[in-house]
Order: sequence, then C-alpha cells, then structure tokens
Amino acid sequence: MSWASLSRVSVAHVALVLVVVCGCHGSVEKLTLVPVTGKVTLGESLLTAGNVVFTREGPEPKVMARGLIDKNGTFELNTAGAAGAPPGRYKVTVFSGRPGAPIKSSSIPARYSSAEESPLEIQVVEHPSPGAYDLKLTKN
Repeated sequence: MSWASLSRVSVAHVALVLVVVCGCHGSVEKLTLVPVTGKVTLGESLLTAGNVVFTREGPEPKVMARGLIDKNGTFELNTAGAAGAPPGRYKVTVFSGRPGAPIKSSSIPARYSSAEESPLEIQVVEHPSPGAYDLKLTKN
C-alpha cells in the first residue's frame, strides 16, 4: 500500500470517527443554552425540596429542561446534562420531594404537577430581568 492510499484511508477513518462522535452529542450541541435560575415559593414560604420541569412550547423541537429545588428554594436548569435552557416559551411544572424518595402527601397543589393544568408559563431569554424565573405558587 502506498503512502498516498494509506493517507486517504487515514483521512477517511478520521472523518468517520468525527461523524460518529458528533452525531452522538448532536441534540444539545445544536441548542444555544442560557442560564436559568430562580426561586420557588408556595404562598409566602420558600419551597425547600422538589423539582421543576420547563417544557418548551410551540413548533420548535420539544425541549425539556429540569432542575432540583435546593434547601434555599433555588433551582438551576439543565438541558440534556448541560447547564441552561434554550430561549423560548415554556410550560412549567413543579413536583415536591426528591427523586427516589418515598412518595408522601405533597404540599404543592396537584395542578402544578400537570403540564395541562399548570398556570405557570415562562419566557426564557438571553438577558432576563432579576427574578424573571422565580416561581410563585399559590396554595389554593
């Protein structure tokens, strides 16, 4: 085999590897993500455990961004393992408790855990105003 044919084979192998590697990560790499953090309150109290899920609405590809609510009532969204969420309009659902923890009675009204019933909608933008992603849940 000559150096020229070996070189063509090597280039072809490198190209194939790049296509395979890039294809495996395609969905999140094609999205522009912006940081999304906020606080969750239920009535006048901080919610100190749970999850938030932002589901992008509209004709764009369906995107779900998720975040854990920490003991300070704050969350930070991640999309497919990367920090942030793509800009767009989102329906927001909130769940109490931690993943894998035993299910117990929730202090969060059921409507917030249903995408069809949740009244929470958020517009994710590149430069939000302070508190733009805070979620204010009501008890009734």
